[in-house]
Amino acid sequence: MVTIALIGIILGISIRESGSAYNRDKLNEASLLLRGWLLEIANKPDTTGQSCAITISTGTITTGGQIASVLPTTCSTTPTLRLPGNFTGLTFNVGTTQATWSFTRRTAIDSVNNVIIKLSLNDFTALRCVRVQAISGLIRLGRNDATSDVNGTCNNWNSI
Repeated sequence: MVTIALIGIILGISIRESGSAYNRDKLNEASLLLRGWLLEIANKPDTTGQSCAITISTGTITTGGQIASVLPTTCSTTPTLRLPGNFTGLTFNVGTTQATWSFTRRTAIDSVNNVIIKLSLNDFTALRCVRVQAISGLIRLGRNDATSDVNGTCNNWNSI
């Protein structure tokens, strides 16, 4: 009986930990997806000669929901960025310091302030950020594993 009880406890811990790992992986995947999309768009003004206006959708977003869009649509092969279908059952919260801005030539942006897009998952304590550096347009990933509040800040910009 003791052996069965110990196995039950170990299984309970491992199931909870694997759920946390799954949520962390999906949150990281969404952050990387957004970063990759922004990187694609950042270089378009140099080739097309026109600015690319980004709009971030804030609030609660579920599978298939729109995270962001770009105009003109020729700035990206995917003008509307949506959560992929493999995010089934997950609800993301999205916040940003600036809902719209434009990439201009030389991967610069038209904002004098950093633009920070924040992602979290319901019922999971972790925050991921994608920062677009003011003027230069440099894109960085950040995290804060102590909060899931999209009004909070990321305190580690070295890795997600």
